[in-house]
Amino acid sequence: MMVFSSGWSVDRDGPGQRYMFYLKGCNMRCLWCANPESVSPLPQTLYYPDLGGAAPAAASCPHGAVKADGLDRELCLRCGGKDCAKIWCDRRFELCGEELTTADIVEVSVASRERFGRDGGVTFGGGEPTLQMEALLDALAALKAVGVKTAVETNATAKGFERLFPLVDHLICDFKACDAQVHRRATGLFNARIKANLDRAAAEAKRLLIRVPLITGVNDGREFDTMVDWLGKLGKIRQSRRKEALSVQLLRMGHAGQPKYAALGQPYPMEGVKEPPRSRLVACAMLLKAEGLDVQT
Repeated sequence: MMVFSSGWSVDRDGPGQRYMFYLKGCNMRCLWCANPESVSPLPQTLYYPDLGGAAPAAASCPHGAVKADGLDRELCLRCGGKDCAKIWCDRRFELCGEELTTADIVEVSVASRERFGRDGGVTFGGGEPTLQMEALLDALAALKAVGVKTAVETNATAKGFERLFPLVDHLICDFKACDAQVHRRATGLFNARIKANLDRAAAEAKRLLIRVPLITGVNDGREFDTMVDWLGKLGKIRQSRRKEALSVQLLRMGHAGQPKYAALGQPYPMEGVKEPPRSRLVACAMLLKAEGLDVQT
């Protein structure tokens, strides 16, 4: 399983204290992605020139990236900067991508068990974790066998999505737009399978949370009205089949990921786009609550 980051999260990625494994690789290209280093399934190096620190010795770089007047970033990134990060511990370089086995994940999780408390556990996010479906299912089954509660954050695009249901205690699904064309322009993919998967999850998943990011110019206008209607119908499925309100979390887009695009040498697609005002988030939440949904902001 290729992981690009791991660490602790509290009451954001499932209930209680969670140990997170962020899996590398994503099949969407969301314009507002906060983790661009998660998109490629391959290991990458991020370079932050402003973090300072001494450049590695010239003799350590066979590519000639160390110049008299500083570091040649283009030459350095051709080899990935691995020596600088691993051997010279240069703070400007961040390696992103590590292969972990199920045994590795179980070992870390069991060692962290005392911090989970009553409700916590392990959450797999991304990227899109279901792109590594077989490894993900194997890890979920192994954690279930040792009594560790699990959650998965997913864009719900996977074939065989229902295979997650018996193994996951908390399923957290993103939903970006209801209109197929709007969804494709914003993410690169149509959403028919997502809708079908969420229909089934609403009826069958043990615990389900739908996350809706409120994105300026994408889904914060008339598209949101369409989404309210569709989520209302999904809520009726949940109420009918599981006898509980559908939980929806409404989030505002931010620009926390912008420095990572520069560190990868990529343009930032949302440059200059303002975040939706808090008042719009509140108004959208009220529309969802009127549909009988359990809304979080």
